[in-house]
Amino acid sequence: MTWRWAGAVVNAVGIVVMSWGLAGWLETGCSHSFRGGCGVSDGTGQYFTALFIPPWLLAIPVKMGLYKLDWRPTLGFSAGALFGCSAVFSIGTSTGYWILAATLLVFGTVTPFGHSSV
Repeated sequence: MTWRWAGAVVNAVGIVVMSWGLAGWLETGCSHSFRGGCGVSDGTGQYFTALFIPPWLLAIPVKMGLYKLDWRPTLGFSAGALFGCSAVFSIGTSTGYWILAATLLVFGTVTPFGHSSV
């Protein structure tokens, strides 16, 4: 029983970290890479790491929360989205940040309703 609530906490922390990484990436933008595409700007490796590591950590709790009979792990997405908005607004408040925060809130609201009880 405690492990299911732990899944909710892992989900919440993962979403907050990923939100912070997205907001940091939005702030710094991308620099041109030697291949001609978009690359990571100098000094922004922490945002890159925060953006791409949490999806790997969230793989198991997502499967537990969306495809099992227990609904508790999906609450971590809602809590993470709410606190993720705080992380986004701690970095900036321009239009891009508002769009990111609105997307997080929609994601956090819709995810518990997508829980499959099959």
